[in-house]
Amino acid sequence: MDSVDREPGHSPTVSSGEAGSAFDPHAKCRVLLGRYEILGKLGAGGMASVHLAYDRTLRRQVAVKLMLPGLAQRGDSRRRFEREATVVASLEHPGIVTVHDGGHASLDGEDLPYLVMEYVEGETVAQRVERLRAGGERLPVPDALELTAQVLDALAYTHARGVIHRDIKPSNVMITSAGSVKVMDFGIARIAMPDATKLTESGKLVGTAHYIAPEQIEGRQAEPASDLYSVGTMLFELLSGETPFHGRSPAEVLFAIVGHRPPDLERLRPEAGLGVARVVRQALSKRPQDRPAGAEVMASRLRELAEEHRRGTVVLTSDLREPEPEPEPSTDLGRTRLRRRLAWPGSARRWRFRLTVLAAAVVAAALVVSAEGWPLGVRSVAARAHPAGWRPWRVKTVGARFMLPALGGRSSKLFVVTSTNLLAIDRNTGHRSWKFDPPTMMTSDSGKLAVSADSAVVYLASDSTVYALSASNGRVRWQRRLLPTVNTEGLSVTTAEGAVFAETPDTVMRLDAVTGATRWQWRPDHCGMATKEVFAATSEVLLAVCRSPARVTTLRALDAQHGRERWHRTVSDLEVPRIFQAGSRLFYLGPDDSLGNNHLATSLDLRSGAVLWQHEVGTYAALDYVDHRLWQWKGDQLAVLDPATGRAVRTLKVRKYDTYASESQHVLAASADLVVLGTSNAVHAYRPSGGGQAWQYRAESRASVLADNILVLLTEDGPVAIDAVNGAGPCNFLYCPGQLP
Repeated sequence: MDSVDREPGHSPTVSSGEAGSAFDPHAKCRVLLGRYEILGKLGAGGMASVHLAYDRTLRRQVAVKLMLPGLAQRGDSRRRFEREATVVASLEHPGIVTVHDGGHASLDGEDLPYLVMEYVEGETVAQRVERLRAGGERLPVPDALELTAQVLDALAYTHARGVIHRDIKPSNVMITSAGSVKVMDFGIARIAMPDATKLTESGKLVGTAHYIAPEQIEGRQAEPASDLYSVGTMLFELLSGETPFHGRSPAEVLFAIVGHRPPDLERLRPEAGLGVARVVRQALSKRPQDRPAGAEVMASRLRELAEEHRRGTVVLTSDLREPEPEPEPSTDLGRTRLRRRLAWPGSARRWRFRLTVLAAAVVAAALVVSAEGWPLGVRSVAARAHPAGWRPWRVKTVGARFMLPALGGRSSKLFVVTSTNLLAIDRNTGHRSWKFDPPTMMTSDSGKLAVSADSAVVYLASDSTVYALSASNGRVRWQRRLLPTVNTEGLSVTTAEGAVFAETPDTVMRLDAVTGATRWQWRPDHCGMATKEVFAATSEVLLAVCRSPARVTTLRALDAQHGRERWHRTVSDLEVPRIFQAGSRLFYLGPDDSLGNNHLATSLDLRSGAVLWQHEVGTYAALDYVDHRLWQWKGDQLAVLDPATGRAVRTLKVRKYDTYASESQHVLAASADLVVLGTSNAVHAYRPSGGGQAWQYRAESRASVLADNILVLLTEDGPVAIDAVNGAGPCNFLYCPGQLP
């Protein structure tokens, strides 16, 4: 049996959570399995306690979740704890807390299950709401919408893999110090498969009273829409400061959820607006089929509404008449487990919820599956309004090179690198917010750009100077020259959760995000002086792509905290592949030397470098990671791949364009109802519902940003904004947009 040792160790003071306590520096430090040094208690719940620990093997801080003594002998509690380890270990998403390890250990003579998870600095949504409430404040509406949309991003990922959380609530959502969201506690998650083990056969109600969906209360099986109900409840609480249903006991709360209409959010938080109130009302619908078509659809709508708030175009009132009074529920809840324990007050009529139509302009969200099996929210892209007064625009520049949007969805700014400067442009109008001209007269293609979550823009100019600029006004926060002489090759810069990483022809370094000072440097032994790039995949791991003079391409993973190499892997002797990252997975497409021109689609584990899967895709294929989805384009077939297996789960038939797809064809942008493809001389839009090609625009685009029905393309002559509904935009040379050949 594994054991917990007691031996001296580090003894810092650890800030506790709401249920935690500071670590006693005079006590001996417990070491779990000789590896995880327990530093202090972060918090505790009804089933487990969570501790800050130090992983001696990998030299990093982790969170260790230990089952409370006395509960480990209860079979249902133990199975729930072990279920969480199994479920979360199978999920790889930046919005879900990562499980590193798990098992059993003997502590004070009792065998206790444990989980080792990534340590997330920050606070739960519940803690933030309470902190704001104590100060008489509430979360700003755009912040609440963006936070909720990030939760929905994580749920869209889990739902696509058949995992239903079943306990979404503010205390199970973390807000990291970088402002991103992490969903936690999959202890009662259900795997939507016929042979999945049931942990609730004893008739117990699974979930938290204020956030549980009506169908779960009635004893029916949870489904993805059940999570959307919980998300709607959480959003209602974020905006109003209270949950929609109350009671003196959990039973009264459950009765209210099943039988009462939720309060009017427009009255509790008028500035939220009519659109937000409608989304919340739909998410809180009694019937699962009346809720949004899916997590992805709901997230997209919330981000649209957040942008309306930032632009000040929110509709605050409605001329619609009040909905009719809702019929009282009956005593017949229909063969439910709840019925065996509770008596229902009210009339004997069969209860039926009436969905009130709020406006003719609102199209009900539903799920439509095309013949190719492509899920799609039926709400058309044409149903979403552009910003007030919007018109297509073009900004001419000298040699546009890169374009990135502001992070977090809180700004409509786009940052564009040209041959000579850096521009901040409003996505909706094309107006320039500010311009930064580095003090050099040299022009080149080597200017690089990264956008940080803390409202900073990190710009690497062609003279090897790194500038940290304010995203709002372009003022220099700090600058740092990387090389004593001018060198326009082999320069790169990126950011990850507050850290800044830069690369020169022979060095990779981490810079202090506040001052620009060097934190560490790493010089590869065989990377050579040829083209390389570096990007931070997570806050823990940095990936350098090295190209030696002998034309050997190598991936080298570094510890982001200390700069030590973790692993390296040779991926190609022929070319530098395009590499994509999602959570702790890497994806790339490269030639297989043993098969000549044949290409392999490959996925690697970022933490270890291990091959997760590898498939032959033949010649002239393209791989892209866009809109949180992995795409493969070959000939006239566009497929969405399962990141876990690399197998196609959905396909769309498109026109066959260029022969050399891997060089000139890419997926530029995607949403629930539009896919934008780029070829060597045009941009093509398709509707996955089966409507075929919607439009094309004559331009070669290097990058794109799609939001609010506005598609911004980066052409060599500068950014161009066109209408995503019909492709209408500025005429380009001899061609005008929206005309199919």
